[in-house]
Amino acid sequence: MIPYWLLETDMFLEGNPQRMFEILRGMNIPVKWTKYVPFEGASFEQFPAGECVVVYGSLNLATHVAKVKPWTPGVWTNPHALRCSTYLCHWGGFSVQRDYALYPLVEIRRLLPELLERFGDDGRLFLRPNENDKSFSGTVISENNFDRWFDQNSRCYDLDLTSLALVARPQKILSEHRFIVADGVVITGSKYRVGDTLLDGQDASGFDTSARDFAQKIARSTAWQPLRIYALDIAELQNGYAFLEIGSVNSCGLYGCDLRIFIEHASRIAAEDWEKPQRVQR
Repeated sequence: MIPYWLLETDMFLEGNPQRMFEILRGMNIPVKWTKYVPFEGASFEQFPAGECVVVYGSLNLATHVAKVKPWTPGVWTNPHALRCSTYLCHWGGFSVQRDYALYPLVEIRRLLPELLERFGDDGRLFLRPNENDKSFSGTVISENNFDRWFDQNSRCYDLDLTSLALVARPQKILSEHRFIVADGVVITGSKYRVGDTLLDGQDASGFDTSARDFAQKIARSTAWQPLRIYALDIAELQNGYAFLEIGSVNSCGLYGCDLRIFIEHASRIAAEDWEKPQRVQR
């Protein structure tokens, strides 16, 4: 069984979708393009419903595919497993945020003085959404600009103020790696950030083997896996490596990852998922 691939245009400006298109064609894997239009969605006429199709593009496209589900797998996702409150139950001991709390966003505003006393570092807090929907970017917020940040995000981005957010002490991160895990094995990776500099393309090719080994240690630490294939991010701290977060491979930047290896494993898992529809992701 050879799966179809559907790639989104005008996404990931580093050129990886275009490179994936050429690799897929070279592997004789059928591939087509789609365009996602906000508030309108995307056309799914490229392949018949019920076919084995892998989609790669924006989070909005992946979310839309997951809702419509015209294909298997379409996208690999599990909103429950990708929440901080879920994966930290399994891998919290490896996390950058080993000491954290979860509060509704609106309560963070009310409890800000107490939270700064517990988690603050020079009047700053780290915040990120509990959900993996990127309703706002994980960020370090200072006491002085919290109200402006809160008002701007709640007004302009229509945040659900009852949704949970993780609160923790800010950490100095030296570099960041993204690894792709397939069936519990790290198959490829990329060192995509050094300090405040985001790397891409050839600059992001390769990774620290010690970071890869740490990622593999996490993946093998429990029988629990969020999905059969997923992205796992590792941070380099001043005292070693730590777990950052996980995400769906269908909408994550692949930076300098080996695209052929990614395509091979994703295609294999997609074919297996299609041939065994009774498989249930835990």
